[in-house]
Amino acid sequence: MTLLNTYEPRYSSFFHNNPDGMFCCAIDTALVEVNAALVTFSGFNREELLNTPLTELIISSSQENFATVLTAVKQGCVKRFHVGFLHKDGRKLAAEMTAIPIFINKKVVGIHGIIRDVSGELKTEKSPEEIKFYDPLTKLPNRILLYQHLQQLISKGVYDGVPAVFALDLDRFKVINDSLGRDLGDHLLCQLTDRMGSQLKPSDFLARLAGDEFVIVVKRNTRNDLEQFCQTLLHQIAAPIEVSNQRLTITASAGICLLADVEPNADAAIRCAGIALYQAKQRGRGSHEYYSPSLGFQSMRRIELEAALKDAFAQSQFLLHYQPQIDLELCRIVGVEALVRWNHPELGMVPPLEFIPLAEKTGMIVPLGEWILTAACQQFRVWLDQGCTLSRLSVNISVSQFNQSNFCDQVLAILEETGLDPGYLELEITESQLLNVEAVMNKIQMLRARGIKIAIDDFGTGYSPLSHLRQISIDTLKIDKGFIQEISYNTRDRVIVQTIISMARMMRLNLIAEGVETHEQLQFLGQYSLREVQGYYFSPPLPNYELEKLLARSM
Repeated sequence: MTLLNTYEPRYSSFFHNNPDGMFCCAIDTALVEVNAALVTFSGFNREELLNTPLTELIISSSQENFATVLTAVKQGCVKRFHVGFLHKDGRKLAAEMTAIPIFINKKVVGIHGIIRDVSGELKTEKSPEEIKFYDPLTKLPNRILLYQHLQQLISKGVYDGVPAVFALDLDRFKVINDSLGRDLGDHLLCQLTDRMGSQLKPSDFLARLAGDEFVIVVKRNTRNDLEQFCQTLLHQIAAPIEVSNQRLTITASAGICLLADVEPNADAAIRCAGIALYQAKQRGRGSHEYYSPSLGFQSMRRIELEAALKDAFAQSQFLLHYQPQIDLELCRIVGVEALVRWNHPELGMVPPLEFIPLAEKTGMIVPLGEWILTAACQQFRVWLDQGCTLSRLSVNISVSQFNQSNFCDQVLAILEETGLDPGYLELEITESQLLNVEAVMNKIQMLRARGIKIAIDDFGTGYSPLSHLRQISIDTLKIDKGFIQEISYNTRDRVIVQTIISMARMMRLNLIAEGVETHEQLQFLGQYSLREVQGYYFSPPLPNYELEKLLARSM
């Protein structure tokens, strides 16, 4: 006989059709039955709620009071009280709960409950608890509540299943946020938060630490279940999303720390998940990584590099390498792309994938970008004076640098200082910088009016600015190397590249394929009469003196 069967049949109609949330749970609070109103209120479907302990749906700050009430109900008392209830998406809901003991043979065997949503009855001003424990934008638990929850889980000592901490970071979100503006960025962040919440179980815990940084505490039966959860979560986040009539694709990276693999405290778990996250981001967007002790050494290297970065300017440790751009019809080098390198006296050549993100994080990317542009223009002018026939100098411009209010004035001042004709200079910006059309249009028009060319770098990587290309005049599209790498055997990449080539021709844009490394790739591109390429098949980025030798041989 079930707990619900202890009531008359007509009770079923009252239970299931009640506008308030109704539940029936066993003495251990495992839910036996729920009505449709509770499903709607909680965000979980019926199957997810059944057999879930009611205690897992109560927020941390209400647990102590709920335990006291539960003791009284088990002793036969009826209790009505206010409680914080966890929605599936991680939000805190204000509820009034009535708990009524269920007796069989004069013994309490379960609890019948009524949950009424009182969120709309709350005062408009935030309570001290909300201010202290919850993020004001997403309404998710904050760092304080995360630590409390995690420490409570760890204090049990023996884990049921495989508990883990996920450190989650939205890839290049700062770039997108800067381009869209704060309000649209906040709206996008809330939409992505809802997506995360849709993948969680009642026992999972989602918190926002800051900006686009999130932590999820989950427990699954096996390591394979954790892996499946991670892949599903990242896939769901990466689904195309509409913001202000723009279709965007936002990816996330994750670092995963199994609680059994680290010291038994919340600090260690979150720190190690963060270390794994950093390593995941080094592998590229949409990646994930599990923590291992060896990653700790890599974290120390990151700290060491961040400290050393501050001295790199003063000690002239930065230098430029130049990668040739080849005109396949003329069979000669027609341009170069300037790429920064960091030669540390003790660490040697530090890969750009390591120090560029650090420069962006510390704000050094703006002065670094200004130095790159100045040094590249100076060197290019020297080559021209030596009789070199190069026609283009390409320089990458970061989002932060481009967003400087005096960016155009800086570029023109550098050209005047170095004596380089603006017609030789091509500035490479990313697709994401086109998201805010109005903000970039005036700058691009001003630069092109002076003869400076504009290229879209890494074209096709997911931000879909095609609608903006009609509004913003540019000169060059650079096909992202990710599409070139597998072009000889990946049908989808072939179709994408063919489409980009056709579109560029119809729009009369110059086109360059990046990352050409094999003869097969070159052959395929040649079938579509793609004129310009760059990549290791022809030459890696070279110091100025090595490039001069290559130029001399190709003349």
